[in-house]
Amino acid sequence: MTLTKQSLLAKKPKPVEVDAKEHGKIWVKPLTEFQRSKRLADLWSDKDKKSEDARMKLRVNMVVDQLCDETGKNLFTEGDVKDLLALESGVLDSLVDAISDFNDSFLEEKNAKGE
Repeated sequence: MTLTKQSLLAKKPKPVEVDAKEHGKIWVKPLTEFQRSKRLADLWSDKDKKSEDARMKLRVNMVVDQLCDETGKNLFTEGDVKDLLALESGVLDSLVDAISDFNDSFLEEKNAKGE
């Protein structure tokens, strides 16, 4: 199969149901290239304040960027970051663990398929 513009652009992030232990079943989706590039740029910003801020929000940003409903609509936005940061840290642990496990298995699957 030859790669075409249409076949590449048809590969949209699809939500997957995963187990988040105390939160039960949740839906997560892979990052888009824009989201990944934005987060990496924030982490490695020349402005120390911006990169420090991005490192501080790393876990919350995973939740904002990847936690979604079954249709792929994000449950949280950038506007929710402050509220998420105010939660007890343990509240996000199982969500972040589930998202991290999803990301690891997603990359392993892509590598196995040679994508």
